[in-house]
Order: sequence, then structure tokens, then C-alpha cells
Amino acid sequence: MADQMRFDATGAAGSGWARTPNLDRLAAEGCFFENAFCTNPVCTPARHNILTGLPPRFHGYWRNSPQPWDKDLPVMPRLLSRAGYVTQAIGHMGFRPQRHDHGFDGMLLAEHAANNRDDNDYALYLKDAGFGHVRNIFGVANLIRFQPQRSLIPEEHHLTTWIADRSIEFLRDNRDRPFFLWSSWFAPHAPFQVPESFSQVLAAAPIPDPVRRLSPLPPKAQAYSQHEEVIGAEQLRRSRELYHSAVSMIDKNIGRLLDELEALALADDTLVLFTSDHGDNLGDLGCFNKSLPYRSCCRIPMILRVPGRVAARSRYDDFVDLNDILPTFLDAAGLAYPGEAELPGESLLADAPDKDRSVQYLENDFGQQRWISLQDHRYQYVYWYGDGIEELYDLKEDPGQQVDLMHAPLTPAATAARDQLRARLTEYESRWGMPDGVQNGDLTVMPEARWTAARHNHFECWPENLPDDDERAAVNPNEYEILRAVRDEPLVDLARLDLDAWVKAGGSQEFAHRLRTESAADLLTEYERLS
Repeated sequence: MADQMRFDATGAAGSGWARTPNLDRLAAEGCFFENAFCTNPVCTPARHNILTGLPPRFHGYWRNSPQPWDKDLPVMPRLLSRAGYVTQAIGHMGFRPQRHDHGFDGMLLAEHAANNRDDNDYALYLKDAGFGHVRNIFGVANLIRFQPQRSLIPEEHHLTTWIADRSIEFLRDNRDRPFFLWSSWFAPHAPFQVPESFSQVLAAAPIPDPVRRLSPLPPKAQAYSQHEEVIGAEQLRRSRELYHSAVSMIDKNIGRLLDELEALALADDTLVLFTSDHGDNLGDLGCFNKSLPYRSCCRIPMILRVPGRVAARSRYDDFVDLNDILPTFLDAAGLAYPGEAELPGESLLADAPDKDRSVQYLENDFGQQRWISLQDHRYQYVYWYGDGIEELYDLKEDPGQQVDLMHAPLTPAATAARDQLRARLTEYESRWGMPDGVQNGDLTVMPEARWTAARHNHFECWPENLPDDDERAAVNPNEYEILRAVRDEPLVDLARLDLDAWVKAGGSQEFAHRLRTESAADLLTEYERLS
């Protein structure tokens, strides 16, 4: 599983710029789902949908939030463990709290928000490998989060490689046992950073420019179009290159896992599913990051290989989503779902499918900040609870969602589509969504939500929590790693960034002043001399 990977990031999706031979090979050996979606395009809700097979109404995670897990719901790893499978989580899981195991027999975690190094198995590995001095092991997520940057860790110790290494070790150790392995890559999540060996793999690729918006955005999307970083056309092009380069690095390591299954004679007896928790705007419609109802965020890759049950080179056009994963795995294991709640998903291996896959329901957040959506193969309707804002898109004529039809008089066909989708969306929301989202048979109108420009200034705090004074002092200064990460990316101009916002979030006032008055190259030379 990848984090924040768009549907168009693979060659199997028809993207001529993608460098994904192993994912394309997996698609050729199984089924590629043309219309796979995450139902809530942020990490924590999406991952808990996978765990439980249920939406936030049941598991409680409407958005990325820190509240601990407190639900008594069946979860996939525990169900499989009780059935005799050895279950293992490796990589970025996004659980709350981070060490809550949900029934996994083993967990090797790489969490970018860990407060202590002991909670981060990847950080402990880097310490033993001689990289304990590196602070921003996931890339620099403050000041230059969306700028082109390079990894501070070489390929052989990079997180993407580490996840594959640990996964291969698990396969070798458990080759003679039934197993469930959840390998979860952090990439291509921002910061878009790759090691030197992958920094130029897409430099000449025909990556398309971002899709331009031609009608006004709703307020939250407008906030996501504003940014603390100056991102010009060339910088954005380079960031998109590095995003897809990170996908290529994942692809290389997925190839290693597929090869290992072959070498261990497990390939014909193992269900392999590849997907992502959500996509990324990547500048499309002028927006960045996630959380929005558009296809850049919500449409994801999904590939399923089950020899003997899924035909090779098959493609499926109707809608599937992350809610289908739990019932699919239980079906493959011959297990019934023991919970009381009705599952919104259905096994992708079902002999007599019953789920209506002609439409796709999407949701995000709660209260007046909530939006919901329903789409069929022609139109998408979006409803924002704050001020009751509506959007409507003709996906056949406008697949990039550049024009919101609600900003002009609707044609009779568009009016009919809007009315039908809204009526059905009301039914879905009443059944699966926010409990007070429907009143008197219609969608609730709430006070207008107030949105401000999203700020992304995450500072790694684990070094300050190290108990050993000498070890703490040996960790690189954040300022040095900012300079080092962009040293070989000449398009980045640190002095043009919103340094005042960075300082307000916790950055160094002195460093900000020096960036405005001195060259970054000279500052880097000084830091390297002092170290």
C-alpha cells in the first residue's frame, strides 16, 4: 500500500510518463480496477475504513485526528490472526495510538509524527545503521514541504527500501505458515524526496501540466490553493517529477517482493492487493495536498492478483473502494464477518455480487466543514454542509473537473442528474454518513465554514526527547537539513518563502534573517564547517 498515490501514477492506468514496470506486471497478472476510490481522502479515516470495513460513522475517525481508538469493532488483522494467520504490519500505519496493534502479531512502524524514537522502528534502524544524526528522516516537512528536495538518506537505507527489506524478511521467516502482511509505504506522501539514485528517473518524462480550474472553487478548496510556499510552474513541474520518482522507487521494491514470492514458491498461493489510502492534488485545479472531493484526491490505483480466482489481464470498470478490502480478505480466508453492523463493501471475489457498483459515495470531515459526494459514470455531485454549497461535474465532457456546472444555468440533462444524485446521496448519507446530516428527508444546511490557508510546518520533535545529552547534541540542526535537502535543487529559492509564517510555527528567527541576507550556498558551507 502506498500513501497519497494517485490513480494516474502507473503505466497500467495509461499514463505514458509513469515508470512502474512491476505494478504494470502485477496488473497484467491480475485485475486492474479502473474506478477505484478512497471513500474519505485523508490518511486516518481511510486506513480505519480498511481495518474495519466501516465508515467513520462507526469507527469515529472523520478526519486526521489524535483521539485514541476506543471502539469495540471487528478488525481485519485480529480476525485473520484468530483464524491462524500470522499477521504483520510494516511501515506507516497511521493508527491512534501508534502502537495500538489491532490484532497484528507483529508491527515494525515508521511513523513521521512519533514523539519518541523508541516508538519508531525505522528511526531505531537508522541509529544502528549510522544515521542516528539525521533529524528529518521522512524529508523536511517544514518550510520546504512541497518544494523539490532530496532525501538525506541513501537508497540502501531509505524508508522505501527498509519497508521492502523487512517485508522480505517476514516472507522468508513465515513461508510455511498462513500469513497476512500489510506493507505500507509512506511515499509518495509529501515531502516529495528521493535519494540521488532516483532523482532524475523522470526528468525527461512527459508528465502533463496540472489541470487548470475554469470556474470558482468552494471555500475549502480555495484555502488549499493558497500556500506558504512560492511554487512557480518550474518548481511544480519538478515536484511532480519527484512525486512520480517516489512512485518508481516503490515500484522497484514491489518488484523485489513479487520476485521473493516467486523464489519462495508462494506466488500461486498468495492474494496480492496493491492500493493507496488516497491521492494528491499535486497542483491540479490550483490545489495541493488532499481532503477535497476531486478525482486527484479520491481516485486511487487498485490491483488484485489471486491466481485461479482472478483472470489475468482483466480490467473492471464499475466502482470499487477501500471498504471492499476487508470483505475481500475475509472471503479469501473463508471467514464470515462477525460484526453486527452491515458492511458497505463487498468482496471483490464474490460469485454472486450484490453491491450496487453503479455509483460511488465519498465523504470527508464532520459538522459544517463536511462535504459528501455521489457520482455515477457520467456526473459527480458534491454537497458542502457549510452554507449548503453544491457542485456538479460532467465527467464525460470534463474529466479534469475544471468547470463546476452549478456556476451557470443547468441544462435539462444536468438538472436531472443533479436531482437524482442528490436524492440518492441523501439516502447514502442517512445510512452511512453523519448522524445529523439528514433532517426531514433532506440534507442539512449548516452555517458557512470559515477556512484559512493551510499551513504545513511539521517539526520533528523526537530529537529533543532523546534522554542522552551527547546523542541529542549530535542530531543535525533543522536549518542545516533544510539547506542540505535543497542543495541540488536549483529551482528552490528559500529567501522567497513565507519565512515569517515558518518562524511563527517554530522556525529560527535568526536563520530566517540570514536566508534573506546571505546566500544559501554560503550558509550551507558554514554549517558543514561547524559540523
